Amino acid sequence: MIKRTLIFSAAHLLVFMTALFASLTGIGEFDSPFRETPWFETTGSVLAEILGFPLMNLWQHFHLGRILPDVLEWISLLVNSLLWGFALTVIFTKRTFGKSG
Repeated sequence: MIKRTLIFSAAHLLVFMTALFASLTGIGEFDSPFRETPWFETTGSVLAEILGFPLMNLWQHFHLGRILPDVLEWISLLVNSLLWGFALTVIFTKRTFGKSG
């Protein structure tokens, strides 16, 4: 179960970081009012918002970036991926817990 959790966590982290970078591709042209947003930027933004839940939303809601050092933000990102990995492991596991013998 631990191995599967780590695999799901690594996959979550990879997809989350890819989505986050895709959402930031057009940040250089942010001031251009005539620019259309590419589909991959919109998709990356939505996907990063979903995969960042719940810890990244709490981080932003309480403005912890102003109070705490950046290393704690990276640690919370890893904890968030571990949480997602554990949840996906529980969902996709075929074993029933508490079954004896």
